[in-house]
Amino acid sequence: MGGQRESVERVLKFAAKQKGYKAYVVDKDGYYYGYIITPRDNVLAVSNAEFWGAFISLQYVPSRSTGSGCSCHGNGNYGEHYVLDVDLDKLIALEDEGLRYANKLKAKRYENSNEWLNHYWQKDELREVTA
Repeated sequence: MGGQRESVERVLKFAAKQKGYKAYVVDKDGYYYGYIITPRDNVLAVSNAEFWGAFISLQYVPSRSTGSGCSCHGNGNYGEHYVLDVDLDKLIALEDEGLRYANKLKAKRYENSNEWLNHYWQKDELREVTA
């Protein structure tokens, strides 16, 4: 699990250093994952990928038909379904892909990150990641 945790941590720390981004982590009971608030006020969840790296998904209002978030990794080859390293262009591209997929699903997006936070059931566990 160490390598996966490192990948999630790397993505969150990178985002925290970028202008307009905020990153939050939950590190409790053996689980380690986080969220990124983007300059466009979208929420990206960052979690362990199945075997290695980090998986990133766009969060939206939960529903029975669409769930609560969708992949930002598109429908490419398996190797494209996780992030090992991140740069600003990749982070923006992942957000864009998540928005495209959410629109395709006709998912209802949060009005802003505050709406997401007000509905997030573990908000007391969130810790801001500092640069």
